[in-house]
Amino acid sequence: MRERLRLLHAALLSGQVEIRVLPDEAFGFMHGKAGVITNGTKTAFMGSVNDTANAWSRNYELLWEDASPEGVAWVQAEFDALWNHHLAVPLARAVIDDLKRLAGRHDLTLQEWRDLLQDDLSGGGHDLKEVLAPLIEAPLYTNEMGLWPHQKAFIHQTVLAHSGPFKRARLLLADQVGLGKTLQLAVSAQIIALQGEKPVLIAVPKTLLGQWQAEMWDLLRVPAPAGTAV
Repeated sequence: MRERLRLLHAALLSGQVEIRVLPDEAFGFMHGKAGVITNGTKTAFMGSVNDTANAWSRNYELLWEDASPEGVAWVQAEFDALWNHHLAVPLARAVIDDLKRLAGRHDLTLQEWRDLLQDDLSGGGHDLKEVLAPLIEAPLYTNEMGLWPHQKAFIHQTVLAHSGPFKRARLLLADQVGLGKTLQLAVSAQIIALQGEKPVLIAVPKTLLGQWQAEMWDLLRVPAPAGTAV
């Protein structure tokens, strides 16, 4: 997959492949596949065949070719209506840049991350990216805006305190309403749990149980089964 992403990234930068995006309100959800292939002569096609074992054994796939001038003209007209629509925009450069990141990323094992984190903490713990590395593919960063500076500061301080000589710490978080206390504590708990082998107990009022479970899963993809509510 990484080599395919690398090739796609190179093709998009070179101009060999061009992509435009239309919002849903333009035509609604579109799932049809069609195109015109030009190689001296022109031929049109509609449909697709997924090249997977599941598709070949269980799906009903259909690919139709039409080389008639009328068929080619009709498919071209449909394509032009979408491609030249006033709401159509080129694929964002941020998406293209992210392809490069995905193609070149290196997946760390849990032990590799622990070793890097320990090296950072032993040197003073200044490299926050090592602390937050497990979150890079979480919805918190892929779908949202990430963490605010004050949230990062608390999480960093928590990890430093917990990783001290006694491997434990007692901290009190008393931010104002709306500053993301739940997320700060949830991320801190996740990082602490990944450093060791023991689970984390979160004791919250019953009225907040659903909120905690939702944020743990929706933002961090961490399952939080409910025990006895306090």
